[in-house]
Amino acid sequence: MNPYDTLKQIGEFNAIAATLIKSDGATIAIRIKAESAESATVGGTAAPGAIPVRTWSTNSDALTSSQFPAAGDALEYQDEVSGEKVRFKTTRDATTGRFWNWRYQRRGTRIVFYTKYNQD
Repeated sequence: MNPYDTLKQIGEFNAIAATLIKSDGATIAIRIKAESAESATVGGTAAPGAIPVRTWSTNSDALTSSQFPAAGDALEYQDEVSGEKVRFKTTRDATTGRFWNWRYQRRGTRIVFYTKYNQD
């Protein structure tokens, strides 16, 4: 039994339908899971501050490498409580400067990506 396959299946538990809207207008249907909502430190001690960031994950099989989240993309989903469509712009991780990272050590299972906490 491959533990990463198990983690991949667990990652789909409580996942919700969403749309990744690419900067060129293309839309990609994915299933997302909220990983965290936190403040990422900016600038160290010289310029203390924080950027509110949400972290999401999706099954990497849902996207080709050219479709992974990038600058100018947005994430949209329908809020289950209010029924409203919610849209967040993608942003870089404050630590790595990347728009996405692998969720686990083994590549190819799940990716995490980052959005600004506030809606468009």
